[in-house]
Amino acid sequence: MARSLIHAGRRASERAFGGVMKLTKLLPGGDEYCNDRIDCPAVYNTDTELVLVQGSPMTHPDAAVPAHEQLVAVPKSLLRALAVQLSEL
Repeated sequence: MARSLIHAGRRASERAFGGVMKLTKLLPGGDEYCNDRIDCPAVYNTDTELVLVQGSPMTHPDAAVPAHEQLVAVPKSLLRALAVQLSEL
């Protein structure tokens, strides 16, 4: 199911993306690729060259993350499955 997303980034980014992207969830029910230690992030394909990741924010003392960004943990097994699905699009 495609959804619309209004890009919440800076003005230059909004111009680059036209303000709205169409979203399609990748690997619906992808929880099988995650373990019990973390929440499984949702991953969306867009009608641009971007993939969006929605997940629980993480912190790490060695990561210099600007205030307008967040870290999201993505299991490697989920990335491998996504790589296969994206290669087929």
